[in-house]
Amino acid sequence: MLRRRPDIIAAERRLAASNERIGVAISDYYRRFRFPARLVSTAPTGALFLTGRRFSPLGQERCGGGFSILGKVAAEVAQSRGAYAEALAGYRQAALRATEDIENALMELAQTQVRLQELQGEVTSLTRARDLSERAYKAGAIPLTDVLNADSQLLVARNDVESTRADAARAAVRTFRALGGGWTYAATRLSLR
Repeated sequence: MLRRRPDIIAAERRLAASNERIGVAISDYYRRFRFPARLVSTAPTGALFLTGRRFSPLGQERCGGGFSILGKVAAEVAQSRGAYAEALAGYRQAALRATEDIENALMELAQTQVRLQELQGEVTSLTRARDLSERAYKAGAIPLTDVLNADSQLLVARNDVESTRADAARAAVRTFRALGGGWTYAATRLSLR
């Protein structure tokens, strides 16, 4: 699931590109290192021989330049490996951040769902209490202020339920975003009521 997230995809691409740069730097060893001897065919049978005056082993004509180029290539390889290590650390950091985002989003979603259920239970209890207080008022057992207080408590609880539903919806959106998204609503329907 983490691989669906754009930040993980970007970190993974940076890591792969860094790895490719190591391969390119190593391939420079083969491109730049050439044996400078010349093969000349002097035999009538077509056999190849190394002629003395045309043969220039590594170390005579290009010794200084060849080794400085190889040193430069070695430095480029080392630099590419360092960049790869940095990209790997970035990838790991992105994965840890993504995991943290997902855990936080899931925890928030679970907490809002629990809170919503608690508030719905409270609304159910306050509705019964309000109905009982209205019956008691009609029977003359309690004053009207008790009924109005029960109505007020019920309205506050209903307001809390609606506010918590909105929080649960926002938490669901954060969870989908943390997981990388891309699903249809029907496949991941959450009960917000």
